[in-house]
Amino acid sequence: MDRPESMGAIAERYDAVMALAGEPDVSQDDINAALVAVVDDVKTKAENGINWLNSIDENIAGAKARKKKYDDYIKSLENRKKRMLTAYMYAMEKMGMKSIMTGAGELKLKKNPPALVIDDISKIPSKFEKQKVEISLDKVAIKAAIKAGETIEGCHLEQAVSLSY
Repeated sequence: MDRPESMGAIAERYDAVMALAGEPDVSQDDINAALVAVVDDVKTKAENGINWLNSIDENIAGAKARKKKYDDYIKSLENRKKRMLTAYMYAMEKMGMKSIMTGAGELKLKKNPPALVIDDISKIPSKFEKQKVEISLDKVAIKAAIKAGETIEGCHLEQAVSLSY
């Protein structure tokens, strides 16, 4: 089975037809017919492409929905695990047990490193403060200034082209 012609190949065919347009031995009717064929092929290719892109969008949406379900499922398992560990810890502390040895393994209470708790931030001496300096550019103002004719060294406006469907 022949592979379908790519959009790039169709564009090259257009260039070839346009190159023939200046030849004296090629009729304008032949050029027009060839151009109509190229345009028809572009339209067909574009229609198939749009259908394929829409299909991809549907697949992306479905995958995102499945990912959300999995994320929710993972979160529920993590919460269930946390509740279970909290219940075991509570019971062991209540009964004064440091560990429980079983055939499946050992549950063991251990002390974690001390965690800092801030009760009143206003009472902490300033020598413990850290400052963050953040410099950001006002891109909206820069863009407006360049559009107004101002030259700003270190940046420029660039026109991009995108394809919508």
